[in-house]
Amino acid sequence: MTKQPLKVYMAGPDVFLDNALAVADQKREILKAHGFTGLHPFDNNVMHAGVSPDEIARTIFRKNVGLMDQADVILANLTPFRGVSADAGTVFEVGYMYAKNKPIFAYTNVEDVLCDRVKSANGVALTCDADGLYWDKEQLNVENFGLKDNLMIDCAIFAQDKMLDHEQSRFLALKTPEGETLGSLAAFEKTVSLMAEVLLFDSAD
Repeated sequence: MTKQPLKVYMAGPDVFLDNALAVADQKREILKAHGFTGLHPFDNNVMHAGVSPDEIARTIFRKNVGLMDQADVILANLTPFRGVSADAGTVFEVGYMYAKNKPIFAYTNVEDVLCDRVKSANGVALTCDADGLYWDKEQLNVENFGLKDNLMIDCAIFAQDKMLDHEQSRFLALKTPEGETLGSLAAFEKTVSLMAEVLLFDSAD
């Protein structure tokens, strides 16, 4: 009996790009070349005329959850989106798959850690108190753990790294050329290669 390819849910804010469909197709081809089947939010064609916006939104949510339930693994684009942190919808999807105990792989097209991004966005220098804690201009504490994003995101993936006893982090960061930050596929492809190494090679043993 032929083993079915693992199904990968492709999460990320690149769904908002003007060429989102083309990017999704490119991602699907990269996954296929590495032995995976890609599942993408755009697989749900729900933008029907005459349906109210809230009905469309709820249908998209329900169908995307259905795709995640079908998927064996999630591959999330956690590149900062409209701010210093990852897209909120993508973060929800990562949390959903963590709760389902399904493997999480992720990438970001920005190399700077979260604290450095907050420093840049703050407009003025962060203040540092006697305990070594950083504070922004609104006197709110800034996470300074050297992580790529909020600790709840990174640590969910780190927990799985430890569980699989794999030395290389499954949350990769790769700097991309200016203007290509969100849609660049270099880090995506590198993460797919790692995913194949961890999931397909290990399952072949």
